[in-house]
Amino acid sequence: MTPISYQGPRADEGHQESTSQDVSLAYDKAESNTTVGAILSQNGSNIFTITETMSLAAAVAELSTKGIGILPVIDNQGGLVGVFSERDVVRAMAQPEETSMAASVGDFMTPDPKTCTADDKLSDVMQRMTEGRFRHMPVMQGGMLAGMISIRDIVNNRVKELELEALKIKQLMVG
Repeated sequence: MTPISYQGPRADEGHQESTSQDVSLAYDKAESNTTVGAILSQNGSNIFTITETMSLAAAVAELSTKGIGILPVIDNQGGLVGVFSERDVVRAMAQPEETSMAASVGDFMTPDPKTCTADDKLSDVMQRMTEGRFRHMPVMQGGMLAGMISIRDIVNNRVKELELEALKIKQLMVG
């Protein structure tokens, strides 16, 4: 006979509870404790930025040259004032024909973006990105820009964690 811990609740035993069949337990335990700082240390410290006064043409060229989808916008003191993304480019191009590529980034950037810190957990940052419907988030440290994190970084990290968990389980099974 199969041990009780491997058996799900039966219809004729309405009072029996089974935690092995509780899906919420799997999700609760699946949460990663990895922080944003761990990802930043893996990715390196290259931060590409632009200013509000830069032209749309120059900002689009930067996005293309660097092969990235977003650039933090900083002021003269290096403080974060916004982000300029591919979506902002599309919004600028959808304007009436008077809008030219000579217009400034400040006119089309996303001001006051949501930010995180290096100490934030990836699961919390991923939730904020999902709720806010954005794929990149500036990382701040001591009031200054410390880096950028993307949903791709978070997903890649989680896949690696799950692969490691699966490997550990296989090793336990084999002995």
